[in-house]
Amino acid sequence: MSRRLQWFWQALERVPDLAGVASEWRALLGDDDKAVARFILPTRRIAGSIRCTAPKRTCVHEIRPWKRRFLSVCPDGCEPAELTRDEVTVHRLDVATLAREVAETLGLEPVRAELVPGVAGVWHVGDYVPYSGFRFPVYLALTGEPEALSWAADGLAARGQWFVLLAPTRSAFTQAAADVIRQAKACFLPLDELVGHGDDDGLVLLDGVTAEGVLAEFRAAHVPQPKADDGMVFFPTPPGARWSDVSIRFIDRHSVYVKVKGASGTFHFAQMGMASRKNAKPTVQWLLLEAFAEGHGRLDWRSRKASRKNQKRKENLAADLQRFFPIEDDPFVIEGDGWRARFAVEVA
Repeated sequence: MSRRLQWFWQALERVPDLAGVASEWRALLGDDDKAVARFILPTRRIAGSIRCTAPKRTCVHEIRPWKRRFLSVCPDGCEPAELTRDEVTVHRLDVATLAREVAETLGLEPVRAELVPGVAGVWHVGDYVPYSGFRFPVYLALTGEPEALSWAADGLAARGQWFVLLAPTRSAFTQAAADVIRQAKACFLPLDELVGHGDDDGLVLLDGVTAEGVLAEFRAAHVPQPKADDGMVFFPTPPGARWSDVSIRFIDRHSVYVKVKGASGTFHFAQMGMASRKNAKPTVQWLLLEAFAEGHGRLDWRSRKASRKNQKRKENLAADLQRFFPIEDDPFVIEGDGWRARFAVEVA
């Protein structure tokens, strides 16, 4: 069961510079105070002033040292109050911890949270890696000002990458920002509509929200789909997979069963991009892959399909396999007087 963090997400848009004394944070966090206490950490700074916490008062009190303690002095008539060091210590949002937990909750690959150069108030908090070979940066903007959020969207769009922009709520997300996000083919996600806290107060997705579904539309727009012209498809290679995780087994002369970690499927040679554009028959690259299968992953001059033309064919086969999976490293290594596939390949 998940519960919303409405007070917390709103507070992040209302606390100047994400820092304030404990009483200011408590006033804004309301019922969420205990659930997010780990994100609000004390610093070594002493506040120069604090907001009045009395009902219906909006005055700001000056903090002065007084007899090894501190005195709260109001210019608008409130009675002076003696305060402890803890009460005047500035507490700041721990962006790094929040960023890591948000990234993990949304199924992202966490990165060390860092401010984005040239884009004020925006942190790079993770990467969306739906499949191997596809990586999209995810940013977090902590501002409640519409103009600031629009500038942030503009600055990120100018970097020339498809991206995901997170914000505590959509309160500052104006039509201007929405237009920038749409033109950049990016994605905007308000955290208060997605992330809450569970029974142990850890961050969890709200009921009915799934990590797979959150970025489904963004993924559909930027991950290759089957092509109408040659029928080639994209294999959903799990993030971090290597060639050693790949297994290809020929079912017949035209089809193979492929498995990479937890992903698998049966594919025709055309779906792997190895159909001739002239006659739709298998290319020489497909035939070479079959030769590797017959040799249990090896091909050398003792093979009955050895040929001086295999050098170029092997290079083209490597390019076809890198596009299909995709894994960047070369799928073949030189071994003796031939080559060895870095993946398992065999004939059923």
